[in-house]
Amino acid sequence: MTSGPSGALLMKQLRALCDGGAVGGLADGPLLDRFLGRRDASAEAAFGALVERHGPMVFRVCRAILRDPHDAEDASQAVFLILARRAGAIRNRDSVASWLFGVACRVSARAKVDAARRREREWRGAERAAQTASADRGSSEARERLYEELERLPEAYRAVIVLCDLEGLTHEQAAHQLRGSVRTVQRRLEQGRQRLRRRLSSQTASLASGLPIAPEAVSAACVETTARAAVWFVTNPGMLTAGSVPASVVTLAEGVLKTMALNTLKLTAIACFSAGIVAGGLVTQVRSAAGPPPAASPPRTEIDPGPRVVAALAPAEKEKEKAKEAVRELTLDDGKPAGKKSIAGSGHAVRFESPGDGWTLTSVRLHGSRYGYPKPPNEDFTVYLCDENFQQIAAFPFPYSTFKRGPEDWVRMALKPTKVPAKFIVCVGFNPAATKGVYVSHDGQKKKKDGDSPSSFTGLPGDTPQPFAQGNWLIRVRLEPPKKAGTSG
Repeated sequence: MTSGPSGALLMKQLRALCDGGAVGGLADGPLLDRFLGRRDASAEAAFGALVERHGPMVFRVCRAILRDPHDAEDASQAVFLILARRAGAIRNRDSVASWLFGVACRVSARAKVDAARRREREWRGAERAAQTASADRGSSEARERLYEELERLPEAYRAVIVLCDLEGLTHEQAAHQLRGSVRTVQRRLEQGRQRLRRRLSSQTASLASGLPIAPEAVSAACVETTARAAVWFVTNPGMLTAGSVPASVVTLAEGVLKTMALNTLKLTAIACFSAGIVAGGLVTQVRSAAGPPPAASPPRTEIDPGPRVVAALAPAEKEKEKAKEAVRELTLDDGKPAGKKSIAGSGHAVRFESPGDGWTLTSVRLHGSRYGYPKPPNEDFTVYLCDENFQQIAAFPFPYSTFKRGPEDWVRMALKPTKVPAKFIVCVGFNPAATKGVYVSHDGQKKKKDGDSPSSFTGLPGDTPQPFAQGNWLIRVRLEPPKKAGTSG
């Protein structure tokens, strides 16, 4: 690839610099803001800076999965068209490298399926394909497997690996982009690499120990073409061409965008359904309580657990009340906060035992608070359901604003109903920065004697959990019993 800009491109960049200010030194967030806020040469220059910065990493990922350089170039352009369309919806805009990595994996996987269905290879013969396959098929398959596992890592680990190992940034540069400390970057980088080694075979694990940095810089012509196509793609949705970008690239980008939109709708529907369950439960409790609530009482978002005085019920209502009483909230804490700990990039976990077979986890209650910026940052607070070996079964993200600033208090988080095994672990995680985070309270219960199995830990799914010796986390789970045959929800 050539690295020197053409004369026309150089003049365009100079005009953009005069009109909108230099873009090369801007972080990803300001570049996206400039692209979203304008539709002129400065918008193209801002997007071009993103292509120049992250294009080599995107191409490497696409090449590893697709193996053919021409397919990889098309997939890479599709990735940046998707970035152009979805720029306003990206949560962590300080560094879009991890987001681009995930999109590159999805685009390449779809392109691979499309190519297999076509069963035709334009622009290459069977002999060339055979030579390419025999030369690097083994290493490409190993790298593809590596990228698949990297995509499955929690965001906290994936972000630093993408920046340091795929884009070649120093620890200091990565810390600046992620708005964290160098020490945090170093710790997450080592922990993320260890996770990859545990999940991969010996051949692939050797790649994880030293992921190569990105290839040579993207050519100036490619940067200009992609940036111009990005502006066109945003302002002309539904068209099958984007300037000099092939129609097949636009079709590929549109297909992945539809899939991403469908996934977003599914998550929204699940969240609305869960919120409806919680709201319905609150209404039922209020209606069944004896007497109207005092007029002066302010509305509460949290219903404190405890005995309720219930008026005389009709037979049908008695059956409903019995079903509610069967719901159990499991807790290992004594309800008396003795201290608090910031999650600090790891996780707080509690081990539980189900009352029987077929029970369903419906919500988690946690005693905690948030600290940091007045406005919610982009990171999500996540609740993980794991088996007894600390392997993830499901993950439930919640916005940082779920927690209030100030004194710690109980917060209930409704989850998508999920069946739990006989023994399970509930873990909570958050990706903090130097000036923001989430506190979780713990009680003062200590182990009665050596040899007692601790019930509270620190760590994230896939880690080796470390016992928490200062007490039990104030994390509680709500379980519903299995429905009897012939009953309906």
